[in-house]
Formats: sequence, structure tokens, C-alpha cells
Amino acid sequence: MKPRSIADICKELGVNPMPPRPDEILGLARVARTAFHIWGDRTRPENGMCGWLIGSGENTGALDFFETTHVAHLAETCPLALPFLDLPPGYRFITDKDGYVDVWFDEELLRY
Repeated sequence: MKPRSIADICKELGVNPMPPRPDEILGLARVARTAFHIWGDRTRPENGMCGWLIGSGENTGALDFFETTHVAHLAETCPLALPFLDLPPGYRFITDKDGYVDVWFDEELLRY
């Protein structure tokens, strides 16, 4: 599945888009800024967090693996993630700079 626009992914999956607000916070792994491939997991939004964690490689669990950033800054810091931000909680994605895309629902993400 190669999206033509941000809305295409939700439309293709038959889900209602749930875009985060630009002022909401997400977790972005430092390595994702320059990575060839990235992944994202969306849990339920709460307390100003949109629910997205975006990384690359294995999440080591280290306290400094993710840094917080506003959604509005993602166009500069990790534009590869932009087409997936409208996915609702419970979705995961993997993508790379060559156009590989895999998106799926994982009920486990809704337990957090």
C-alpha cells in the first residue's frame, strides 16, 4: 500500500481519521530523525500527548530513547512519519524512504 496523501491511508483501511493537534506532544526517538526506516505505535491520547511513539530500530527501553516534541515540528524533524499521523489509536506502521509501507491494527496498544 503506497499512500497518495495523508487521508489515503485511513480511507484504504476504512478507519475514521483522528489527526493529532499541532500543539500535542509525541515521543520521537532521536535515531528516527535521520533513519532510513521508521516505525510508529499509537496508544490512546491523554494529558496533551497524542499517543504516538515514533522510532527506528529496537526500542531499548532506555529513559532517553524518546524525546518529546510537538506534532507541529514533525515536518522538520521526521517528515517520513507525516502520512500516518491520522491513524487512530491501536495502529502501528513501518515505512522507509524507498516507499515500503506496512500498517496494521494491534489491540494491545489500547491497553496503555
